[in-house]
Amino acid sequence: SPSMDGEVQKVQLHLARDWYSDPDRDFPSLWMLGGLWGSEQENGWSYKTDTVRFFADKNVNLVLPVGGSGSFYTDWQQPDNGQNYQWETFLTQELPPVLAQWRTRDNQRAVVGLSMGATSAVNLAARNPDMFDAVGSFSGYLDTTSPGMPQLFDQNLKSAGFDATKMWGPYYSRDWREHDPKLNVRSLRGKLVYVSAGNGKPGAHDDQGDHPEIISNPMEAGSRVTSQTFVNAAKLAGVDVIARWRPNGTHNWPYWEPELHEMWPMIAEKWGIDAGDLAAECTVDGVFAEAVERSRGTDVGECISNVYAGPDGGEIQDFEGARFFRAPDSDTAYAQWGRTGALYSSMGGASSWLGYPVSEEESLSKGVYVRYEHGRIHYTDDYGAVAVKDDVIAAWERKNWEHGFGYPVSAEVDIHDADG
Repeated sequence: SPSMDGEVQKVQLHLARDWYSDPDRDFPSLWMLGGLWGSEQENGWSYKTDTVRFFADKNVNLVLPVGGSGSFYTDWQQPDNGQNYQWETFLTQELPPVLAQWRTRDNQRAVVGLSMGATSAVNLAARNPDMFDAVGSFSGYLDTTSPGMPQLFDQNLKSAGFDATKMWGPYYSRDWREHDPKLNVRSLRGKLVYVSAGNGKPGAHDDQGDHPEIISNPMEAGSRVTSQTFVNAAKLAGVDVIARWRPNGTHNWPYWEPELHEMWPMIAEKWGIDAGDLAAECTVDGVFAEAVERSRGTDVGECISNVYAGPDGGEIQDFEGARFFRAPDSDTAYAQWGRTGALYSSMGGASSWLGYPVSEEESLSKGVYVRYEHGRIHYTDDYGAVAVKDDVIAAWERKNWEHGFGYPVSAEVDIHDADG
């Protein structure tokens, strides 16, 4: 990211159902923002909820920014805690041209978030009114300037090691007002706006305790109050908002997953998505049915495509949790899943130098690997997934595999481009 001192900013892309099988088509995108204490390795939506599986049979690209803990996905006035956060610039100016290369439409975008990410989603949509046509806030803080609110933001940010005055300056100053969702609500006119919050009392996913009638989660209670303030401001401004006030519930993932499920059909209707793009109709036969049977120990899920042509006369079929490949002149299809499958797909799958798979994941004492026509992908928890060419594999074998050189730790580097 040029705006963030050249630091690499990770973004997970979960591609639309027909992205591979229909290479001439582009797709709408749903952007999903996480909370205050986000992982620097993976967006919480992909491992805390069923989001990836839920959208597997739908024709929408999921855009999941990674990292940004404590950032509110905004442009900070000053660096803090070792970070020069300029997230709004990154998301609204630097990322869209990259997404265009992944066949993502620029006229059908929605953004949703939870907690910190919910505040950010509404701010991004309001401050960039031509960019998003739908926005969802799940347990967001949608009032930044009412008495005591900047102090509350600062208290929350301090728990993540940040100073809110380095984000938007002195309390109640101009930058705080320019990032107050309730003050900018007029910019959301004509968009689909969805707001939800619980009341902080224990719900179905909480320990009820001795006094379930008492608010036990002030973070969710604060979200409820500020979301109501936002909805009131929207009503005065003539902006339609779909509000869902839950009778109980705390500030936690099990409550946010169903909000996404409830909002999604509204987004699809807003975009006018055809019914055929909302669910898959497909069958599994022949070598692909045999491969599915062989993969029963892995949750490959249901098919989301019929068999379609791969490079050089091969065949491919996509499933909720895997992709199956049959090489030309082969009578066996092989499943690709998990981190090895993700790297393989990101490299271009069977179109990459690896070619078609000739195995599924096989276990080692440390991690797993998959064999391909021209190499392997090895995965370990320490180093992630790494692709290795056949000539390197041969040299590795001569040195007694992992007992000699250990495991692959990085992708191949051209020595003419290497530092030093």
